[in-house]
Amino acid sequence: IEFDATTAGTYEIYCAVAGHRESGMVGTLVVE
Repeated sequence: IEFDATTAGTYEIYCAVAGHRESGMVGTLVVE
């Protein structure tokens, strides 16, 4: 995945497959 981050902040990212987010497939994206 490639993108231009234009707004600084801390964002939750997660797997969009059914049930995966609930089972802990999450992370944090920090844009400085």
